[in-house]
Amino acid sequence: MSSRVSRADLLLFLEQQDSGELDNILDCFGYQRVPVQHPLNLGGDDQEVFPTPERRKPLLDRDNGLAPSALPPEVFYVVQGQEASSLLPAPKQPGQPDVPDWVNSIQHQALDLEAGKRRYASQPPPHQPLVAWSTLWPLLRKLLSQQQIHKRPDIPKLVKQVAKAEQLRRIPQQQRLNWTAKVVILVDRPPRLDGLNRDYVMLQAQLGKQRGEVGVESWFVLDLPTRSMLLGDERKTWHPPTPETPILILSDLGIYEHSGQITRQWLRFGQSLRRAGCQAFALVPAPVRYLSEELTQCFQCISWDRYSKLIPVSPTATTRETVQQRMAEDQHHAGELLALAIAATEIEPAFLRSLRYQFTLGKPWDIGHELLIWNHAAVEYGSNAVVLDAEAQQHYRDHLATLLTRQPELAVPLYWHVRQQLAHTFTLDYADALCFLGALAGINADERLEAAERYLKQYILATHQQAQHRGLLFNGQLLLERQGNRSRRHNDYFSSLWAITQQRLGNNAPRPDWLDHGAANAFLTHPIDLKRVQLIQYGERFYLGTPKALQSLQVPGFAFQPYVLAEVETDQDLVIAEYEGETTDHYLSNDGYLQWAVTGKSRILHIGGQRLVVEALTRPEWAGGFSCSANGWEKPAIQPTGEDEYGVYFDLVLPQPFPERSRREHLTQRFRYIPPQTFLMGSPFSEPGSYLYETQHKVTLTLGYWLADTTVTQAFWAAVMGVNPSHFQGSQRPVEKISWDDTQVFLQKLQQHWQLLDVRLPLEAEWECACRAGTTSAFSFGGKDDLNTEKVNYFGKWNEQDNERKGETKPVKSYSPNGWGLYEMHGNIWEWCQDEWQGDLGSESVTLSPFPSGIGIEVREPPKGQQRQRVLRGGSWGYAGKLCRSAYRRRFMPDDRRFNLGFRLALGHPSSGQEQAGSKHGQARYGVAPDRDGSQTAVGRAGQWLKSAFNKLTGK
Repeated sequence: MSSRVSRADLLLFLEQQDSGELDNILDCFGYQRVPVQHPLNLGGDDQEVFPTPERRKPLLDRDNGLAPSALPPEVFYVVQGQEASSLLPAPKQPGQPDVPDWVNSIQHQALDLEAGKRRYASQPPPHQPLVAWSTLWPLLRKLLSQQQIHKRPDIPKLVKQVAKAEQLRRIPQQQRLNWTAKVVILVDRPPRLDGLNRDYVMLQAQLGKQRGEVGVESWFVLDLPTRSMLLGDERKTWHPPTPETPILILSDLGIYEHSGQITRQWLRFGQSLRRAGCQAFALVPAPVRYLSEELTQCFQCISWDRYSKLIPVSPTATTRETVQQRMAEDQHHAGELLALAIAATEIEPAFLRSLRYQFTLGKPWDIGHELLIWNHAAVEYGSNAVVLDAEAQQHYRDHLATLLTRQPELAVPLYWHVRQQLAHTFTLDYADALCFLGALAGINADERLEAAERYLKQYILATHQQAQHRGLLFNGQLLLERQGNRSRRHNDYFSSLWAITQQRLGNNAPRPDWLDHGAANAFLTHPIDLKRVQLIQYGERFYLGTPKALQSLQVPGFAFQPYVLAEVETDQDLVIAEYEGETTDHYLSNDGYLQWAVTGKSRILHIGGQRLVVEALTRPEWAGGFSCSANGWEKPAIQPTGEDEYGVYFDLVLPQPFPERSRREHLTQRFRYIPPQTFLMGSPFSEPGSYLYETQHKVTLTLGYWLADTTVTQAFWAAVMGVNPSHFQGSQRPVEKISWDDTQVFLQKLQQHWQLLDVRLPLEAEWECACRAGTTSAFSFGGKDDLNTEKVNYFGKWNEQDNERKGETKPVKSYSPNGWGLYEMHGNIWEWCQDEWQGDLGSESVTLSPFPSGIGIEVREPPKGQQRQRVLRGGSWGYAGKLCRSAYRRRFMPDDRRFNLGFRLALGHPSSGQEQAGSKHGQARYGVAPDRDGSQTAVGRAGQWLKSAFNKLTGK
């Protein structure tokens, strides 16, 4: 029994209560008492005390002397919300999953596998050469021929010499280009040039047809450093020919090989040819800008492309590094060509070439862009087509969707071009290409497109129905993997295909964010008999199952009384869980249960058409403890951080998401506690600068509250919102140009960090009470004569304001605080309050109390047209001194943004224990008597609740 550490851990709660039975219980479990020292006092003298987790002594095992593991922090959960689920809605017909619309659209028509083997075209379109033969032939004729002298006189040359009265030493004879007796062709066809195989074959065939096969030696390069080459079917070592024999090299000379090793081999090879006196011509499939100086010096390089002049390139000062940089710059333009071709599953050379010649995006694509695609990092070699991996296909499909959004005029021509060029391909791939481009181009009236979409749906449905057909599943996976996010989101049948592949393969991968959950659920869920299931927290795990199945969790000798979080009725076995950004599927069984670990983080469960939000209630450092009443969990009381000459304070820390320094920094906002009290709100008629709507009256605050000692700074705002809208920039200046509506968005985001705190704007009465700090004068430091710019940031004059806007805000804490430790309550920035504007507050006494719907006051209906105006207080840097008085009230519409509008935070009223949070010194200082009614603290009630839970667990 001593190995069950969790039981001994539970006994720690009894230990804190000094139970007389503890020694006997420990002895039964094999443990001995270890005294607990240094308890932590959480409040007044009448409060119960508990040790902190760090100071607890472990209970030692008598058998082996090993101490159990340290106790984890207490974590309790509660279902914060239960509503209809959008991920797993209740079926329209109980016990039957809802059929997706795309299944109904094909009326359950079966797939005709034989029809899928037929093609719309039997032959691919003709291949377009790099250079038309009529243009390339004169170049080859010139390179592979030599001048020969005939016996016939050259009459035109003779006449020219006689006309110039030149002396004739000999009669000029005719010269004619004739083929050399021998021609050597070196063909280099590495995998990086697979896209040119057809061009190489066509060139050699045309050359043999025009010149004849006699005297032509075609060598295929195998290993250039060793001169190992293939002549016909025989592997031989190549030797340089005689100087008069021309050498034609068909190679990229290693240009598209990034390491430079192949280029260096060709350079050494070219230098050996020059030493042997050979004349070598290199027909290079590369633009002139890719030909470096060292290559053009070794070979007579000619760019082989339709945009080339087809003349030898003169040596330039281009280095290999420059060529690599130019190729890197061309990658983007090549990527646009690849995006145009991505509709094809296998991008064949003829198709890629046709797109290059047919379309242009600002500038034409040349052979360099084409071969950059063939050498893309995501290309899978071993095919005579460009085949990208699944991730790259998704990327370029999304890229094409973006490209056609910018240039919609390309969409329709591209669709019809693909429709013609790919008609000979596999039916599934062709249908996918048409559906993909048809959606982007907005094609509606095309019978072939309609047939393609119908075929896709029939194929997906057949993958589900014909489980024995593995080929359907394999091709279905490939079809799904290459889809871009846009296609997946706009076509619900891809969500169904994802669900089908998950079921067939037995996978339980998290649901992707593009998934149409309704279309997927139809193929994932199975109907079951209607049953009632419970979600419980038992120990350190959640369990979900029927009450009967959960009974198996009972430990012999202990009563089984779990904490039931929710009960749901369901007739589906599918349960969807959301946790830390992942959405996963789980399945209920008749006699089993599902379980998840308690981690202290929120979890969302979808079951039986319901969405359950399960939130953790972990005691934060600032809280005294949890309390639970008949109304459920209550917000914890705030434990003060410390106390100074102004009273108790509470520091709330928010981590900065993007600190400027290497060490992680934090933003700290200090709050001052304002206890319940009665004060005079407004101003007497005798006060200089008073207005009619400042009628003085008595206000009683029945609950204390916490108020920030400064306005919200720009650093604080930027840490929460990610932007800084202020006109006067400075991290410690107050944030401005903030509307009342903006403050509500800020508070909502802030509440996500501090879920157990009621973060809000102060009420107008709370603001004035804190501003006065127990005084009744115009300012907390005196009257009109005491006002100056050393104490308040204002325009500097009593009745005038800064119309030229020469002033500016000052950093917070630039001026001395008032008597309660609050800074810049007068001037610097107008501060929004929670209240709607009331023109007449009246002279009667008012008592402010919280209402069930939240903190607020019961106000009179404001005049028509002013219902949404909100109150501001405090004055500003550019306003008159009389407007900075404690009693002055101002109003703006809640969407107004000006560079003198800001705010400060207040913390809501906790349900219990708040008044004990202030020290006796602080209460006496404010003139508030300490609460001596003997009410039980939140920590005490939490301890007793835990003790009663243990008694129930042990059957006592």
